[in-house]
Amino acid sequence: MSIIEEKYLDKKMRVALVQMTNKHTEIFGVFIEYLLYRNIEFKIYYNLEKDKYSFLPYYESIFGVKFEILPTEYLMNEIFDWYIFTSSQEDNRYPERFKHNFNHKSIFIHHLWKHQKNYMINSFKVSPVINLEVPYILPVYLKYFKIHGNYKNNKLALVGAIRNNMADKDLNLLKELFERDDDFEVYVFMRKWDWIGAKRRYKFLENERIKCFSGLETEKMIEKLSEVKMIIPLCKYGGWFHKERLTGALPLALNLNIPLLMDKRFAKIYGIEGCGLCYEKSMLEVFDKFLSLEKNDYYKYVSNIAKFRKEQFKKNKEELDRFLNVKVRYLF
Repeated sequence: MSIIEEKYLDKKMRVALVQMTNKHTEIFGVFIEYLLYRNIEFKIYYNLEKDKYSFLPYYESIFGVKFEILPTEYLMNEIFDWYIFTSSQEDNRYPERFKHNFNHKSIFIHHLWKHQKNYMINSFKVSPVINLEVPYILPVYLKYFKIHGNYKNNKLALVGAIRNNMADKDLNLLKELFERDDDFEVYVFMRKWDWIGAKRRYKFLENERIKCFSGLETEKMIEKLSEVKMIIPLCKYGGWFHKERLTGALPLALNLNIPLLMDKRFAKIYGIEGCGLCYEKSMLEVFDKFLSLEKNDYYKYVSNIAKFRKEQFKKNKEELDRFLNVKVRYLF
């Protein structure tokens, strides 16, 4: 006998999704999909006009819904059952109401352990490596259905800034690839000034096999990402992505059905060993396989990504149901 879950609430709930500054809109997808799935009314408070890189227009496109997006200055104009603050680092921007008498109905999303405050009694972290004893939600969603048959090309993608201290990414992993005469390309996605600074510091990045797409709006970035075979997190061994924070390359790859070329330690943290090629210390260990990847292997990775997202969506849903005290009825 099959069980069909009914999207039903005993009470009409209203939720506010809040982001006070122009960052981390990529995380909205997991909450938007959940709220739509549960038929929960929501509004978004975000200064959209100040952020041309926002993911929100893209989410309106893939979810097929026009969101009600209001400037953050209007946050105090209505009362909601729950407030989800998508970046807990904005403590100095939260109205005092949410630190005292409204903190019991506020949920704070942690991207780093140090952002936790005593008044944040309801919170999630976006990665198991964040050193906080709070529930974990990985920001993945199911709505993207496209599969890109790029097993024949040899394009990699590097997403996000390259920092001075290389505490997150290990560029030596990339440098040693360019010491070989293989036919491949690397698409780089980061802000224009970040890329200019990175090339000044690391001369090997001045390479004809690298194409930088700086300053792209989200939908154009995703269109270009659909051309690549794999995304490379370039995790520094024992660095930030192993011990402190989530790399945005991970949910981006999973949400777009793009396999990863990653180190085994990173893959094990998230349970995604089957979602791409894994190496111990160097991408060179598996790079010949990357260059000659078989069609069946490629689609196996994509299939494993789809399976992982489905399982993670279920886990995320259970955590959010528990927090929001959602009552669900079942049809038998």
